[in-house]
Amino acid sequence: MYRMKLFAEGCIKRGWNYKSLRSITNFSRAPPNIDMLHIDRESQKLINVQNKLVTNTPSLDFGSVQTLNVVIPNVNQLSMDETPHSHAVHFGADREIMIHQSIHDMKPCGLTMLSGSMFNAPVREDIVHQVVKWQLACRRAGTASTKHRHEVRYSSRKLRPQKGTGRARVGTRSAPQFRGGGRAHGPKPTDFSYNLALYKKVNGLRSALTSKYDSGRLWVVNDVEIRDQDETGPARRPRKWNKADREYIVDSLVKLGWESVMVIDWCPSAERKLAPRFEAAALWVGNVLTMAPHGLNCYDILSFDHLVFTVPALMKFEKRCLKYDRLF
Repeated sequence: MYRMKLFAEGCIKRGWNYKSLRSITNFSRAPPNIDMLHIDRESQKLINVQNKLVTNTPSLDFGSVQTLNVVIPNVNQLSMDETPHSHAVHFGADREIMIHQSIHDMKPCGLTMLSGSMFNAPVREDIVHQVVKWQLACRRAGTASTKHRHEVRYSSRKLRPQKGTGRARVGTRSAPQFRGGGRAHGPKPTDFSYNLALYKKVNGLRSALTSKYDSGRLWVVNDVEIRDQDETGPARRPRKWNKADREYIVDSLVKLGWESVMVIDWCPSAERKLAPRFEAAALWVGNVLTMAPHGLNCYDILSFDHLVFTVPALMKFEKRCLKYDRLF
């Protein structure tokens, strides 16, 4: 019975006449050939109409050119290469990006290749959401604390007798219903951090970087350090904040039309491994963040509109991520 049921369902899906097939089919043997099966009348009508359309198709006369019959091809018979949008997306292949001079002078000066394992990966919004949620949970201090009724310093004496006063029964002065009493079910210091799989952290970072590249908001520059016209050597960290350096960064953002930018820099000779003057000036600009390559994270990438890598920072970051060569 079960094999008969499967046979009937298969006939219904293919549009065959189940009653005529049941008499010629032996369920103890292999399925018969399709040519021996009777096709129902409706399917036969559709085939006849299609044959008439093909045979009665008018010819196009181009003079001396040989006449051709215009035939509408069957989509089901086309190969995968002939169907539209059949080209495969090659994730993991290296990508090309242009190198600019600096943020203030976006003059092209070369080309470089981005690692496909970090900048050409499938964009997984679900993994990005998990990574951002994990980052925000780990950032929580969890220091909120209130006192319970047993921690409030009041006398433990009962305020009034249990009976005889006609009023509600109460206990000590530290009860939660009194002003200044303890807090019922109040917060206590809690650690909200939890562990997240390493492959989710890496894939979330890949998705964020790939999204920046695809949207045209990823840039590579030679250097971001602010130097005077007569200064040729390495820049030094200023003793105090310089207003001209801040205006230099603000003018660059206005010139480019950027609302916010995150700069990934690497300067091994500096004390904090960042360009000294640019870092000091960026602290006074709210929509600019300077960070080393090892601090790059998914949440900050999504918080800023544009992401800028310096060439040394890009090399440092790709060298650090060489071991993550597996895509998902």
